[in-house]
Amino acid sequence: MASPAQPPSVIRFGAYELDPVHGTLRKAGISVKMHPQPLRVLLLLVERPGQIVTREQIRQWLWGDNTFVDFEGGINFCVKEIRAALGDDPEKPRYIETIPRRGYRFIAPACLVARATESQESRADLRIVSEGGTAPLEGSANLTPQVGASPFQISRTKNNVVTDRLLIALASCAVLALVAALARPVVPLPRLTRVRQITHIGTVIWNENLLVNGSRIYFASRENGENQIRYVSLDDGAISSVEKPFAKIAGLHDIAPSGSELLISELDKGLPPIWHRILWRLPVPAGTPRRVGSVFADDAVWSPDGRMIVYTNESTQSLNLVDGDGSNSRSLASLPGIPFKPRWSPDGRLIRTSVLDPKEGGISLWQVDASGRAVTRMLPGWNTSSRSWAGNWTRDGRYFFFTALQGGTRNIWALRDKKDILRKSSTQPLQLTAGPLNYYMPTPSADGKTIYAVGTQPRGQLMRYDARSGEFAPYANGQSIEYVAFSHDGKWMAYVTYPEGTLVRSRIDGSERMQLTSAPIRAASPQWSPDGTQIAFGFVVERGAPLKISLVSANGGSVKVVVDGAGDVGMPNWTPDGQCLVFAASNESRAQWALHSLNLKTGKDTLLPGSLGIASGVLAPDGRYYAGLSDSTQSLMLRDMASGSTRELAEVADYLSWSADGKYVYYSTLTPDIAREKPGVYRVKIADGNIELIAPAPNFALAGSWGVWTGLTPDGSIMMVRELGTSDIYALDADLP
Repeated sequence: MASPAQPPSVIRFGAYELDPVHGTLRKAGISVKMHPQPLRVLLLLVERPGQIVTREQIRQWLWGDNTFVDFEGGINFCVKEIRAALGDDPEKPRYIETIPRRGYRFIAPACLVARATESQESRADLRIVSEGGTAPLEGSANLTPQVGASPFQISRTKNNVVTDRLLIALASCAVLALVAALARPVVPLPRLTRVRQITHIGTVIWNENLLVNGSRIYFASRENGENQIRYVSLDDGAISSVEKPFAKIAGLHDIAPSGSELLISELDKGLPPIWHRILWRLPVPAGTPRRVGSVFADDAVWSPDGRMIVYTNESTQSLNLVDGDGSNSRSLASLPGIPFKPRWSPDGRLIRTSVLDPKEGGISLWQVDASGRAVTRMLPGWNTSSRSWAGNWTRDGRYFFFTALQGGTRNIWALRDKKDILRKSSTQPLQLTAGPLNYYMPTPSADGKTIYAVGTQPRGQLMRYDARSGEFAPYANGQSIEYVAFSHDGKWMAYVTYPEGTLVRSRIDGSERMQLTSAPIRAASPQWSPDGTQIAFGFVVERGAPLKISLVSANGGSVKVVVDGAGDVGMPNWTPDGQCLVFAASNESRAQWALHSLNLKTGKDTLLPGSLGIASGVLAPDGRYYAGLSDSTQSLMLRDMASGSTRELAEVADYLSWSADGKYVYYSTLTPDIAREKPGVYRVKIADGNIELIAPAPNFALAGSWGVWTGLTPDGSIMMVRELGTSDIYALDADLP
């Protein structure tokens, strides 16, 4: 007989052995469970010890070029599972080292060893088990089955016969029950029968709640740069106003079960922008608002009996409870991300909420019981890139509605919650809408026959502010574009289409237009190189994912990723010599930022000393200063690139631009969450810190993919995007079996 072939090699590192042939990982001979994709990534890293494996290489290894999935989330999942399997600490790695904004490196010693062959004894044991050898019922010193022995016989008694008959009867009942269960009729699927437009004002705020109370729907509207509370009559379609209790309304959250009070929040100027909402109870149709204790809340809803309020806390990533009168505030549950849009089930037993993963940017649905002990993720098979937003339950609790992003459009989904003993029903969500509108905030009517929702169709118009006349007028033919940047010679411009997110370059007059990127890339903040040959820009593949920085030729061609890491990055800035890109980058948790300089020739990434805490910003034309935002307060900071000293220029700011002569920094306070007494576009003089308002908030709605974008034309005029799309309330009549 020929001798067996030499077994293939396995890769040994530390106490682990990785078998590439069988796709297994063992520790001290014991199998370590891993999913296939993380195992493939581990093999890719181990086969290249000491070498940097970029996230782009991992993407190619796992998915290739023709697959479009949540690459960032998928890679992060693989690395997390590998580290968990190896017991590796990302802060003090023994096996997998993170190379910021580039990729990963396997750092442990590894070697090839022959796979151990199975012993004859182990093969015999396997044969005996598979052949089903029988052993004596009573204890014996010799448990090894004897070859040729007859199976042990058990005598049958009367009790055995009775037991058999009972088992047969029980089995028959089980079969009948199974047949009955399988023969049950199927619950018909929910479906829409008609869609009607309720409002026609186009300014309904898409991410604020709809509150249905009898024949009224309360909603928030954005008008003249401020939030207003309105209600529409379902009888005649008339729209009326709720008297504004204070200047800065932050959110419209809920209506009391009695229908007599609204739960709203107010912006507090005295707190950092990320955590500054005071909770109020506002009587309707009229009355004096009452503050809910000392609570600060991002979002909040009443319990079904009106005795408690559940509210979210962004900084602690928690759900919290407070009594209706504002007393007895306490924590309910911690979540693995930032919760928003909490919803209380009609029976008061469950709370569902959307949760934003601050590291990966995905959004998923989570469920918490009223005691706070059971915290579970819903729809675990769904990718977080669907960015599921909680909607509402029907009054009887049969259905729960939510919205999710699929194929670039946000649609309404229905999840049947109550089981029907006499009928079979699906446990999977069912998609109710399929565009063309993006739907938000699905809210069922009291009778469950209609779903009210905000439907949007975004479209913008680029506008320029004329300082002399004080008027806004269309610019660049009024195209639906944002993030407009101009070449240094003033002949070309690059911009991003809104809302598609496509990067385009053209002449100033719009001629010689060339598309530089395509889906699924969503571009932002393009910047021309000093010689006008290249464009650096940020991009994401899925909304909410960490931003990357890429380069593309101004004449088109392939996109080259130059900054790719687990954390987030700010907009790219060219140094005056065109040799480097200066940008802000965060750590993996997105909690701490600092400035970096990337040499494009050598690929060396340098952390700029003394820049900790400075987030996204802009480099001065001569490279002397960097104007950026504080990562904790969003105040405008100025850093001297030579000395490393910093100073504050403004209390709060967004979307920064330098004047061509480098004497001023322009900034916006138009984004609602940072708006102050006079929202608009300001500029601050570097020499003396003097601040002046350049363009007030316009009397039309503003648009932007990431907040309210503003920029400068070559002559220093202010640009912004007017929202020409629609955002209104729709009624979707539904058949909900």
